[in-house]
Amino acid sequence: SALFTAWQEIYCWGTEGLEIWQDDSITPFSPIPGAFAEAGIEGPYACGKVDNTIFALCVIEGKRCVIRLNQRSPLIVSEPIARILSEMSTVSDAICDIISSGGISVALFSFPTDNQSWAYDYKNDIWLKWGCFNIFSGTHDRFLGQHSCFAKSWNKHLIQSRFDGKIYEVTRNSFIDGTNPLVSYRRTAWVDKGTWKRKRSEQLFIKGKVYPKGASSYTLQLRWRDDGNPIWSTLMDLNINPDFQGDFIHPLNRMGMYRSRQYEFRMSDNVDFILSGAWEDVEVMRN
Repeated sequence: SALFTAWQEIYCWGTEGLEIWQDDSITPFSPIPGAFAEAGIEGPYACGKVDNTIFALCVIEGKRCVIRLNQRSPLIVSEPIARILSEMSTVSDAICDIISSGGISVALFSFPTDNQSWAYDYKNDIWLKWGCFNIFSGTHDRFLGQHSCFAKSWNKHLIQSRFDGKIYEVTRNSFIDGTNPLVSYRRTAWVDKGTWKRKRSEQLFIKGKVYPKGASSYTLQLRWRDDGNPIWSTLMDLNINPDFQGDFIHPLNRMGMYRSRQYEFRMSDNVDFILSGAWEDVEVMRN
């Protein structure tokens, strides 16, 4: 199903497992004894190598998962998104890209059929959902790029657009996706302050930082949903005015009542934005 070379070895990946072959100077290639891994790959392009290891989308004992080879033994790293992977309709067209920018490298798994992209920051052991903002539907499709490479002579990380085949540079200093806006967002967990009693939100404080420093004003968007309701509130535009160092704290008063609440913060301006945190003062009611 997949065949590639790494570290002067040949990796032969099938639907049931992985064999690693080497040059024995006679055959000329033969399998390395004891190097078989019972992890069948899910697609011919669902693997990538970086930092002396290999990532791949596999099936182990009937479980669809992303693995990382640890001394030729598969180590499952996709538990945070295990349910999402299991519910995908088709993953045979999955693509793995190793993308580096600003000193951070991720293994990006794109799933064209289910229109999703998931990035694994393996150094920090964090999964992030990547996407391309659809200006017509107001939702995120899968990531714009696929098939990345590093051009050493130019010291540039390049990637191809899945729409028109154009080549783009992946850089930490750009905050747009080609000509489309880059809309990033963060969601909190469901917040209940440790009790299911009703709460009255007295004040919500949002803290962050923007670059370049000294800019006048930016728009941060906020929405929320209460008590397990799947419907979000209307997006609220917050006019952010950072100080000369780029820092800001934005207070919001009287944010209503709830038993549990989930917040979402969005930034679409062409600016480097850091959401440092948010905290809330609430009054817990009797019922």
